Amino acid sequence: FYKCPLIGACIPPPSPGVDNNTTNILPAMCAAGYEGVLCSQCSDGYYEQFDQCSACPEQQTTSWMFVVGIATLLVCIFGLLARFRALLPMAVFKIGLALFQIVGSANDAYQVPWPSSFTALLTGMKIFLLEVLSILRVSCTQPMTYWGGFSIVMGTVTIISLIIVVIVLHHRHQNKNSTTQVSLKTVLLKPLFMFWLLCYPGVSLKLLRVFKCQEVEGSWWLMVDRRLPCFDATWTYFAIYAGIHVILFTA
Repeated sequence: FYKCPLIGACIPPPSPGVDNNTTNILPAMCAAGYEGVLCSQCSDGYYEQFDQCSACPEQQTTSWMFVVGIATLLVCIFGLLARFRALLPMAVFKIGLALFQIVGSANDAYQVPWPSSFTALLTGMKIFLLEVLSILRVSCTQPMTYWGGFSIVMGTVTIISLIIVVIVLHHRHQNKNSTTQVSLKTVLLKPLFMFWLLCYPGVSLKLLRVFKCQEVEGSWWLMVDRRLPCFDATWTYFAIYAGIHVILFTA
């Protein structure tokens, strides 16, 4: 027997769940919007958010407008935080964000039968893990596997890190004649470490998910996306990539 990974994804077979002709136990069926191995994937026209599959808007234009709107909102929020960081209690903000990120990852880190109310709370806190692709409902406009989302997230972190370096170097070059120059190391590492601290729990979780596989009837599948087999050439490539970043970023 295999446990259904998503609540409400599996429908029990008709009672008593046994084929009278063969005496074999009948498998469970997938609920509407779910499909694949252990009913763990969302069907076409559905998106996964907070461990549930919900129907996408009927009009593609609506999906794109939602993606653009949420992306703009996130950019504005981070811009305001950067603009008024001197007026905000940033230390309290960083500690609170780190707490919510750690609590939000509890469901992935520990296989504990939490009470349903606490499970719902943990699921809601996943928003603090910066699961941007899930929040944006990207699968409604551009379906992709875990490898696609993984590449986008890691690429985005790398690009933003490079942008921070360029901005700091440009700002330092403009103020090179200032009498209050501080070391380049100090100026550069502070914004980088603040950005990496923000990304640390979410990126670490995404890296470690690469190595989490499950055996189902003799085949091994990536638990976060059971459309993807483990231990093939593609998985090996991403495992090596993730392993290097685990050592550099997580360890």
